[in-house]
Amino acid sequence: MKRLTGIIAVSLAAGGLSACGGADHAADANAQPPIAVTLAAVVSVDMAERLEAGGVVAALESASVSSRIVATIADVRVKAGDRVRAGDLLVILDARDVAEHARQAHASATAADKALTHARTEQSVAEAEHRLANAWHTRIAALHARNSATD
Repeated sequence: MKRLTGIIAVSLAAGGLSACGGADHAADANAQPPIAVTLAAVVSVDMAERLEAGGVVAALESASVSSRIVATIADVRVKAGDRVRAGDLLVILDARDVAEHARQAHASATAADKALTHARTEQSVAEAEHRLANAWHTRIAALHARNSATD
């Protein structure tokens, strides 16, 4: 506030000095008579400080909102310019398509589990047949070594 008072006082003094004129005191043919001026003392007045300035208002932070899934929007809970916080519900998506995709994925996972079990069973059968074939080969090779089996 003291600064504002000082600025006003300096402005008045500068205005008064500039009104006094320059160093040229030559008499003009069209000289006007002096204008009467009243003087007032500088006083301190409390005033609300206000500054008006033009400009563009921009958000400090902005966010791009996107979905990780493709779904139909059922309801929009906010509109452009609304203030939101982390965790606020912005839109509601139609979950029917997503639920159907989840059921399909679950069915595919169940089918894959069954296929894995079947493949493991077939692997066990193949390993058993391999052991049996090795046993027959060892037996026949032993008999052939004793000339008990034909070529």
